[in-house]
Amino acid sequence: MRRAMFLCFLIIAFLFMQIFAVNALEPDTREALKFAKPPTIDGTISAEEWGEPTVKGIKHGEPANAIAKDSSQNVTFDVWVRWDDNNVYIALQTPDEKLINLNTGELMWNGDAVQLEIDPLGNWQSQGKSDYAYVSENAREMVFSMNSNDHMAQAWCYTLGGEPEGQYAISNVDGISTYEISVPWSFFGVDGPAEEIGFTIALLTCSSYTYDGWLEYGSGCIMEKAEEDKSGNNKIVLSETEFTPADSYATFNPTPSPTPEETDDGSNGDTEKGGLDPVVIIIVAAVIVVAVVVVVIIVRMKKKK
Repeated sequence: MRRAMFLCFLIIAFLFMQIFAVNALEPDTREALKFAKPPTIDGTISAEEWGEPTVKGIKHGEPANAIAKDSSQNVTFDVWVRWDDNNVYIALQTPDEKLINLNTGELMWNGDAVQLEIDPLGNWQSQGKSDYAYVSENAREMVFSMNSNDHMAQAWCYTLGGEPEGQYAISNVDGISTYEISVPWSFFGVDGPAEEIGFTIALLTCSSYTYDGWLEYGSGCIMEKAEEDKSGNNKIVLSETEFTPADSYATFNPTPSPTPEETDDGSNGDTEKGGLDPVVIIIVAAVIVVAVVVVVIIVRMKKKK
């Protein structure tokens, strides 16, 4: 009898462990094209210069491990990741009427800004782990913004302190903010990249004098605010497929994915936090069925005695 009850306990405990294992999200994996020649880092991007976004229409819950401060916020952005033997290239576009940031240096996060974490040695951070777990010593966390006082692009590296190496330009034209960034592999302390990199990017938003929201693709920039099952960098596989930027560009600041439209229930199309994953529901049901079967077996064994 005791053995049967102990077996029942072990089975149920194992199945519940599987629930949490399934619910912990794997890194989102994308491919980055290789630039055949460097783009012009001037704060304007186009399909002719950068091609299609690496991840389009990021918003809370889309992809599944994109996290927002408040799921009701209408924050969205497109992101491009490219590379060559010398640099990694990042571009981001988001609907935004005006860029506001009165801060400098390590305080740049407190306004309109973009934060990056890149690990050149690969996707070292596991999903479901704390932000600094498993990241390599070559990872760099940086922030980029346009200063509202002089309207100049500025940057800071939290990992090393000071301004990061590379080029960056930021603009706001016709309600679209564009961030265009190039960072040499040497800044990460490596001669060149591995076959994949760990990657997190966060957009901080500001409508007054301090930040009022954020949207993060992956987790590693917005500290102590990540959902526990969504922690960790995403995986960017560096493809050998080349993309050649055109010498001239017909399109200026292409509009990224539109702001999510209002839905019939007034939810702004956002994915609410806390919804049950169908896989979790199935596993819970399986646990209940197994528990019932075990109880029936125990009762029958007891009657036979």
